Amino acid sequence: MADSTHSTAQSQTSKILGDSIAYGMMFALALTVIQRIVGFGRGLLFCRLMPEEQLGQWSLVYSFVLMLAPLAMLGLPGSFCRYVEHYRQSGHLGSFLVQISKVCFGAAIIFSGLMFLWPEPLGRLLFRGADTLVVQSMSLAILSTVVFFYLTSLLESLCQVRLVSLMRFMMAISFAIFSLTLVVIWKNGVVAVTIGYTASNLLGALPGIWFVVIHRRQMFYNTVEQDRSVDAAQGAMSIWRKVVPFAAWLWLANFVTNVYEVADRSMLLHFSHGTDHEAQALVGQYHSGRVLPLVLVGIAVVIGGFFMPYMTRKWENQQQDVAREQLRWATKLVGLGFTIAAFVMLLLAPLMFDTILGGRYADGYSVLPITLVYCIWYSILIVVVDYLWVLEKGKLAVAIVTIGLIVNVAVNYFTIPVYGLMGAVFATALSNLVALVLVLLFNQKLGLPVDRHIWLVVAVPLVLLMPLLYAAISLLLIAVAAIRFHWLIDDCEKQKVIAFLETFFQKLRRKSAAH
Repeated sequence: MADSTHSTAQSQTSKILGDSIAYGMMFALALTVIQRIVGFGRGLLFCRLMPEEQLGQWSLVYSFVLMLAPLAMLGLPGSFCRYVEHYRQSGHLGSFLVQISKVCFGAAIIFSGLMFLWPEPLGRLLFRGADTLVVQSMSLAILSTVVFFYLTSLLESLCQVRLVSLMRFMMAISFAIFSLTLVVIWKNGVVAVTIGYTASNLLGALPGIWFVVIHRRQMFYNTVEQDRSVDAAQGAMSIWRKVVPFAAWLWLANFVTNVYEVADRSMLLHFSHGTDHEAQALVGQYHSGRVLPLVLVGIAVVIGGFFMPYMTRKWENQQQDVAREQLRWATKLVGLGFTIAAFVMLLLAPLMFDTILGGRYADGYSVLPITLVYCIWYSILIVVVDYLWVLEKGKLAVAIVTIGLIVNVAVNYFTIPVYGLMGAVFATALSNLVALVLVLLFNQKLGLPVDRHIWLVVAVPLVLLMPLLYAAISLLLIAVAAIRFHWLIDDCEKQKVIAFLETFFQKLRRKSAAH
């Protein structure tokens, strides 16, 4: 009887599984590219419409929201990517989701409520002085981010790639519309943008809410049956014993990662010379230099988020070699593809900074090349660290990011007072490289082949530090060497790429003919 119930649960929940990795990724990347183009345009308009100090405040608000939202929900939705497939196959997905949801949303409501009621101390700590309205609007943004992140994490774990891509696309479009409208009609730009961000999160969450409502029986299937056959408290303790260690390490990793991501700007705000207004303006300059590079990081976040559930499924089905091969491919595509995209960005940068922004952000322009390099390294890091999480080696991931954070803070402490903005960017670049190298070394020790091809991919972005003509020649030579001398891919990998493309276009032709 138990076997019958288990197979029925698997049959029911299998209906909610989504796309294959190839089609899901290609659809996600297509929408993500459009979304990032919209985000880039939105970022440019923020730079043009907002004073430098308010732009700097918004840069910090956004980073703190992304740092505090996982903290507020105790990092629990991060466990979906690793354990939804496990509990789906065991027939206990419903009990798992019920337990996680109660604690996640309860903690988030309490956290945001406390921020809203006592905003003054937080404003002094985070912003070197900010009015209460900024912190209160940030507390609402955190709550909306919790809702959006919970749904996207759940749907990603079910491989609903197209639906999650649609949600993020809706969020990006509505954020541009809401925030820019409010900035134009409201003098307080940072609060206007934060409120626009909150509303866009809620709008983007609607397709996910619709999916959960439509498929609630399949997703929460067997909850009642399990509670009748097994002591409910015992079942809940079993779930928490398995999930808590993973979620705790992931929560700590997210917290350290987000502190790591905001450390350079926070230290630039507190350690640079000048008044509060001048320090916030310098952060605004840095923000302008990150508008283009963060397009790449955003795409990498999507790739890393979608990739882990696929790797987990392969791992659960005893296809570890396939998972390793897919991760190596993703690493190469991110490193090489993002370097080419960054070179195009450097070609277009004069149009952006000199023409569109009217030369207001010369400091941001000066640090653009090295910012692009460290964002490419960070993007590769986002992808390759998935391997540690699939192996449930969260302690290593946390340790590596912590080392990167220590390097970042230590170097910033000495370079910002002397070199200002360039010192902060150099410290971040160095810390990203240290963290990436450590992750690759640990991955290799744990069974993921890291050969000279991967190390060359890590080194390639350095060509962006050359003058544009030399960078173009270097990229051309690298492309020739990669194809002719197997520097980056070998004959077997080439054949697999050709076979995949042939199969993909054949399926497209069949679908077109069917329509």
